[in-house]
Amino acid sequence: MVRLVLGVAICLPLFTASTAVAQVKLNEEVVKKLIAILGDVENKKAKSRQAAAIFLEQADAGTPGVINALVAALEKDPEPSVRAAAAQVLGAKGEEAKRAIDMLISKLKDDAPEVRQAAARALGGKLAAHAKKAVPALGDTLSNDDPATRTAAAEALKAYGEEALKVEGKLMAAAQDTKLDRFTRIHCAQILIQQSTKAKEVSDALIQMLTEKDAHTSIKQVAVDGLAKFPREALAATDDLVDVYTNDKLPLLLRQSAAVTLAKIRPESKKVWPKVKQLLDDPTTAVRIQTIRLVAKVCKDEPDLVKALIQRTEDGSQETRIAAIQELGELGSLAKAALPALKQIQKTASRDSMRNLATETIDKIEGKKPKDKTEDS
Repeated sequence: MVRLVLGVAICLPLFTASTAVAQVKLNEEVVKKLIAILGDVENKKAKSRQAAAIFLEQADAGTPGVINALVAALEKDPEPSVRAAAAQVLGAKGEEAKRAIDMLISKLKDDAPEVRQAAARALGGKLAAHAKKAVPALGDTLSNDDPATRTAAAEALKAYGEEALKVEGKLMAAAQDTKLDRFTRIHCAQILIQQSTKAKEVSDALIQMLTEKDAHTSIKQVAVDGLAKFPREALAATDDLVDVYTNDKLPLLLRQSAAVTLAKIRPESKKVWPKVKQLLDDPTTAVRIQTIRLVAKVCKDEPDLVKALIQRTEDGSQETRIAAIQELGELGSLAKAALPALKQIQKTASRDSMRNLATETIDKIEGKKPKDKTEDS
């Protein structure tokens, strides 16, 4: 026998050797005793019933009476902690607990927030594959007064894939509701980004999230990343994305994400170049590199682009120099003006890697076929 630290009054002799709850092996006698403890609602020690429910997770699949006992506890136990534990364990049982789905759905309206949360998590776990009928109820729960319950429902809906679109309108409303907690909004937005085919509506919602004055950074991050999936519709957000990228008061990751999205949606150069070109001289190396990548993709027709990239081949940061040289190569014949500078690097760079990169870039600009590396072997 091994002591199992639960801090509750379940007799230790009930359990066989184990060092953790997840490893406990329950024989039929133990299961019967746990079921009896769980069903003893006259017992004022709710922690004992709660612990019994938790340990029943380790009962072998198909052990008689387990699911019925858990469902009964979920339905009738007067203590929220016990009902929540029963919901948690039923969710962990997965397919074995299919007959508990209706009760779990009903418990999305339980008086206790912790029970509603546990029911939502259970429906979003292993049971999701068998609980498609839970989607409408989970959608209704997105407007619950309790933030944690809303979040649990929104996260659960992620497990339903396209089925979650049965409540697409509610997902859309929640994502755009500035009065809701950010976690619920983020989960809803992520479902729409992944599953919805209504590109215009989703993009509009993401643009709203991006431009909200007091929105948390995490909401803006989801909006920026999500817009990249809808290149045509996201063009309407070009100015907003540029504003995010050029705002040095925002987190660097968010700014970099905005640049990545701009590179994917390919807006008109005139909307990007005038505002971002100065960032090629930004004191932050990561910003200079990101700007090089962005303008090389979006601003190819700008007459000053090649000159600006040539200047960055002399940057104090090797990573920045590499980025500038690489992007000059991607410009191909448009970067012919860079050949003298690249040939100088080819001759004088102290590192073989830099000289080789310069050589490869020169070949690209001059239209030469890349050398087959196997020729040197």
